[in-house]
Amino acid sequence: MITPSVHLNGTSGPELLKQTMASLKAVRLAQQVLQNNAPHSRDYYVQGPGAWPKARDAHEARMLDLGRMAVEFERMAIAISDQIKDGR
Repeated sequence: MITPSVHLNGTSGPELLKQTMASLKAVRLAQQVLQNNAPHSRDYYVQGPGAWPKARDAHEARMLDLGRMAVEFERMAIAISDQIKDGR
């Protein structure tokens, strides 16, 4: 992860933090929506016994990807906040 630098010629620290928090909020919303729309076995059984486990595994992988994204945005927000506190 590369954190943006807060400096005079760049985007202001508060604006960077605002943008990062908006991204984090969007990822968290996506996590909620995806969790609420998890695949159900009734929608896959006609494809054979292996379809449901594959769909479930793919769903779990997507949830993990979103979780990793959320952690990155959280870390980025903290790093930006720390730069703001340091007077940058």
